[in-house]
Amino acid sequence: VSQSRYDHGFIGGIIPHDVGGVYVQTYQDGVFPSTMQRGRDYAGANLVTLVDTILVTEMDVPTAKVKMRGTQPWPDKVYPNISAREIYTDLVNQARQRSMGVMMMIQVYPDGTIIDSYFRSLTLLSKNSTDFFDAWFSRLKPLVIERAIIARDLRMEYFVVGLNHYFMNSFEPYRDWE
Repeated sequence: VSQSRYDHGFIGGIIPHDVGGVYVQTYQDGVFPSTMQRGRDYAGANLVTLVDTILVTEMDVPTAKVKMRGTQPWPDKVYPNISAREIYTDLVNQARQRSMGVMMMIQVYPDGTIIDSYFRSLTLLSKNSTDFFDAWFSRLKPLVIERAIIARDLRMEYFVVGLNHYFMNSFEPYRDWE
């Protein structure tokens, strides 16, 4: 990768971790710094993307029932002494030491216990599912704001919301999504 890509505003990013539930373990194992460095040295990356998952733990379209929770890197019962802010502060500092920008990308995904019912529920959605969407956004909004505050405070260059929101594409614009 030539240096000239950076001179013309090219962004080459890496996602240095698995978002499948091993975030804190990967962090504690100290793998992030070397992964960032390899991404910078070998792939010419100048951006580190940190994916944060919001888990849907319950979802029923007909009854407009939705429950969500933050997941890794948010502390859990296995690693309760590490705060998300501490992890993000350290990872952002690691990226900055390598002259890399940082993006936090939010994805919404079903908890493993409801995967089948989650995807079945998506088939029931329509532009008339306003009660469901009201419930969805009332649960999603505080979790996104919590992460946006961290991204702002740590001066991350990018904050992306919407990974795995593909099912929203088939509906007319919804007032809370706009």
